[in-house]
Amino acid sequence: MEATPMLDARLLNAAPDYALARFGGVRPDAPDWYERLREAPVEQLRTTVEGASIEVLAWGERGRPGLLLVHGNRAHAHWWGPIGPLLARDYRVAALSLSGMGGSDWRDRYSSALHSAELFAAIAAAGLGDGPCAPIVIAHSFGGMVAANALRDRARTLGGTLFVDSLLLPAAMRPSARITERDVGDYPDRASALARFRLSPTQPSSAPYMLHDAACAGLIEEGARWRWRFDPFLVRKLDMDDPWPAIVDPPCPIAFVYGEQSALATPAILAAQRAGLAPGTPFVGIPGAWHHVMFDQPFALVAAIRAFAAEWLAPQRRSA
Repeated sequence: MEATPMLDARLLNAAPDYALARFGGVRPDAPDWYERLREAPVEQLRTTVEGASIEVLAWGERGRPGLLLVHGNRAHAHWWGPIGPLLARDYRVAALSLSGMGGSDWRDRYSSALHSAELFAAIAAAGLGDGPCAPIVIAHSFGGMVAANALRDRARTLGGTLFVDSLLLPAAMRPSARITERDVGDYPDRASALARFRLSPTQPSSAPYMLHDAACAGLIEEGARWRWRFDPFLVRKLDMDDPWPAIVDPPCPIAFVYGEQSALATPAILAAQRAGLAPGTPFVGIPGAWHHVMFDQPFALVAAIRAFAAEWLAPQRRSA
């Protein structure tokens, strides 16, 4: 089968949008609801997987049903911004930084198996399995590949997996990889680094206060210089298994949520995903959202997560 040209031209041709450059390093004004969520209690946890220390954030009371948030490529746990605190009203919620990104260690080599092990280690460290139900994974973009391979490894320990704007396709239909190495930068001050922050794929800027906080959490000062915290050679050092077979006949519920304006959720991509998965697999588009749904429409994303979590966990609660 020939590969199909599926990616939106916006992904291939759009110029980078350095949305924070105009603020000169100053944090943009944020609405009151967002500031209140930023003040919500958060646990800073660490867990070790095959010699690498992994960063984990956690919100909410232990003993509640667990939700794990998994970020995309070159992102980190803080990318989930207010999503964790919003969900923590009803759930025990955690977000991890995969090795090679955020506050987690770098490795000489990365693999699907290692990232899957980190996912389950974060579940254990945050106590997401301590409640009455098996935990649910919510995975964005590249994180969807990690979550899919986790389904292959230990799916029966999960209550479901929600893929958020993830480019999961049969191998024969997958577009050629365009993710390349990216320099971590060498900036004289934080403002200079923030001025070069951009989302990938490029999209219209939304909620600059969220972008600012996510960008700051992805920076580190070394001496008198600043750089991004991701491993610039992550892609070169990554051995990624094909994630598609794991979701064709999954042993736990799965669903897809996507931004209706996303360059990674074209009609061709969605049609290929629907055609290859079990009939009735849910697909929910979020109006007004691009690829980075958590920045574009955080309340709509939380509503979708709550709806799927309630549906998937209800049978477990009845049988408990």
